[in-house]
Amino acid sequence: MYVNHGVHARWVVKANGSELISILNFGTSLFLVIRKKLIDYKLLSRKVTLVNPLGLHARPAAIIAKIARTAEKNIWLGDKDYKADAASIIDILSISGTKGKSFVLEAESESDLPLLDAIVAAFENGFGEVTDG
Repeated sequence: MYVNHGVHARWVVKANGSELISILNFGTSLFLVIRKKLIDYKLLSRKVTLVNPLGLHARPAAIIAKIARTAEKNIWLGDKDYKADAASIIDILSISGTKGKSFVLEAESESDLPLLDAIVAAFENGFGEVTDG
């Protein structure tokens, strides 16, 4: 985004919908201004793997959605092809998953990290289904 304020020009670079850096141009001088504390992507994401024998079906989708619906902001569940709203059972079911498939969970807010961890625990527990092994 570029905003022109007369002789002063301002560029705003956006990353994942949040303001990253503003570059203020006053004549020949450039000043970098950090607008927000950036949170490391790894802090807000977790890799999970399906361990339950039946994979991702209605019961696990309902467990994920029940947890994600209590989030302050969105929680996403994705694979390499698709990113689903974790609060939506239908969205979750649109990502087919059999035992052994990996996904990435992402939270948009630091305050939702405990919910992200709860979903990870559900994956690791096989959603309460009997696991072979």
